[in-house]
Amino acid sequence: MDVDAVLLVIEHGDYPVNGLGQILYPRHEKFMEIVAAFEAVGCVVPVFVDKALSYDHRKAKEMADGARRMKFGLMADSSLPVTWRRPEMEMPLGTPNKEGFVAFGYDRSLSEVYFFHAPETLDCMMERRTGGETGVRRVTMLTGDDVWKAGDEGRWS
Repeated sequence: MDVDAVLLVIEHGDYPVNGLGQILYPRHEKFMEIVAAFEAVGCVVPVFVDKALSYDHRKAKEMADGARRMKFGLMADSSLPVTWRRPEMEMPLGTPNKEGFVAFGYDRSLSEVYFFHAPETLDCMMERRTGGETGVRRVTMLTGDDVWKAGDEGRWS
């Protein structure tokens, strides 16, 4: 195998949605195909799953158990903190930020697609502040007209 790692991203496409509004991405199924490929070639590399392992804790456990059994690294989180930014932006280490703000739009009725990435992207920028990784005190989510009302009130600028 001539790769150093596998990045599993399953996002674009039409997938079913459950009663909780979660998109039923087939991450588990694709991960099991990766495991089968590892078994076929007799070699493993680390796997990074964009966002979460699965919407189902049993499937997520099976994924973690498979990685443990075959002894390869497995991580899941947002891939956006390590990708490019448009416009390009990187705050210098030690920037004296006390608050952060992130806004995004989405083109589907299901906001779950982006809700995971937004705070992770903001967090990687805020960790460059004075004191570095000092924690998060509060998170507020605003949608619709409440976003503009908060701006009018000076809660963000």
